[in-house]
Amino acid sequence: MSSTGDETIPSSQFHMSSVLAFLEESSRRKEIGNTTIERAVSETMTLYRALKEEGNKAPGSFRADFTRLLNSGRNPVGISLYGLNCLIHAQRGRTDGFPSACVERSALQIIADEFMDWEQELDERIREELEDFEEIDETIREVSDEAPPFRENEIPGWIPSSHWWWRAPHQQDMSETEREDRLYYDQYDGLETPG
Repeated sequence: MSSTGDETIPSSQFHMSSVLAFLEESSRRKEIGNTTIERAVSETMTLYRALKEEGNKAPGSFRADFTRLLNSGRNPVGISLYGLNCLIHAQRGRTDGFPSACVERSALQIIADEFMDWEQELDERIREELEDFEEIDETIREVSDEAPPFRENEIPGWIPSSHWWWRAPHQQDMSETEREDRLYYDQYDGLETPG
């Protein structure tokens, strides 16, 4: 629950307002970039968790506003960049990209499943990013042979069980040393070990 002045409102109501405000702001941005859409997506995931905890779904009126705003201004470009970042992270999935690819892939799927009003006329870039995940999924499958696995306790509890990519790595028994070497390889690159 969140408090605003004298009244207490459900957490999801607060987050719905925040998501729409972030989308409104990002739609008006003049520069091309994805930091504002990333904030909107992050807040959307917080909203999803709040709704899940409350046992609720996003109301149709929110989905209509969400879709209208996602479809406006710079947001189609922003969501395209977000999808591209997910693909780039998936391509780096054998090393440090896998965790980010999973988070971003789940965000895209949750937006598509829980928040879109698919009856609205949409910019083609929105449909492209939120209806067809084949290239990202294929890339995740390709890198799964050597991707550093998540430990079961590292997978957020709010992630739907249908999000298979979190458990896709083939080497679930990868040693912690190898896993850390893969995840943090760029930090270790160039460092010499003593001895």
